[in-house]
Amino acid sequence: MKVFEKNLPQRKYRIPYILILIILWFGACKEGVLPEKDIEDFRFVFATDIHLIPQKHAIDGFNQAIAAINGLKPEPHFVILGGDLVENRYTRTLDNAEKMFNLYQKITMKFSMPVHNVIGNNDVIRIFDDSGEDSSHPDNDKGLFKRRLGNGATYRSFDYNGWHYVLLDSLGKTENGAYRGYIDDDQLNWLKNDLEKTGTERPVCVALHIPLVTSYIQIESDNMSAPPRYLVVNNGTKVIKLLSEYNVRLILQGHLHIVEEIKYKKTSYITGGILSGAKWEASSWLGHPNGYVVVDVRGHEFSWEYQSYKWTLPEKE
Repeated sequence: MKVFEKNLPQRKYRIPYILILIILWFGACKEGVLPEKDIEDFRFVFATDIHLIPQKHAIDGFNQAIAAINGLKPEPHFVILGGDLVENRYTRTLDNAEKMFNLYQKITMKFSMPVHNVIGNNDVIRIFDDSGEDSSHPDNDKGLFKRRLGNGATYRSFDYNGWHYVLLDSLGKTENGAYRGYIDDDQLNWLKNDLEKTGTERPVCVALHIPLVTSYIQIESDNMSAPPRYLVVNNGTKVIKLLSEYNVRLILQGHLHIVEEIKYKKTSYITGGILSGAKWEASSWLGHPNGYVVVDVRGHEFSWEYQSYKWTLPEKE
């Protein structure tokens, strides 16, 4: 106690001195930004492209992946599932789509930590005019995802332990109704406002399904033409320009079923492989094994590792 008193200003100055310390601390934490030294180390997982189907071998595989993630030490604080949560060949009627989302939610309840869902192209319900079903049904298109997994939306954000997380909807449409990678103007305006509220100091992680940046085309294709509309976000340059004005440290992507990292300036673009291997038909895709990304956060920095899990393709029924 004597040491404490010795280091304080004289008694008549103690209250103003303490008030100054409090004001300085709040100034450091303006806009909710924690000083880097106050951010506790934590871990989370990004797992993408589950492509869940109703067959037993796929259900067993997904359960084994969840068990592997639950068994990580240290335990992840949360999981982001990066889209293509279900396989769309099993969602071509509203009834079947409801069943698949029921199955998906039943299985994901086995995670021992919170789950955040990102929408992928396979999670969009397409009711065609000749199907005999009502295409104006509110669950059509992105409606079922909104109702079951998105709390009424397909994009949102949340804060965790000094970081800001943004989950984007990377799906647009062509004139003939096919999907393409695109962030529409409404979402861009929302993103701009969200980042303005977040400020330029807090570290940001963005997750979306269709990549903003990838080397996949240059490596796997014989030509150097522009990537197809469905492989990358078509207006990605516009999105990246907006993100570059803020402290975006990490962008997590899916869709391509490969593992890659591209570092540009302060931002790492990580494409997170495929949880389901070759859509539950094999344990790898183009040489990339089934697995998930483990991210360890330390202050404003992070490290990551792609971890595969043991899954042997059983005999299918």
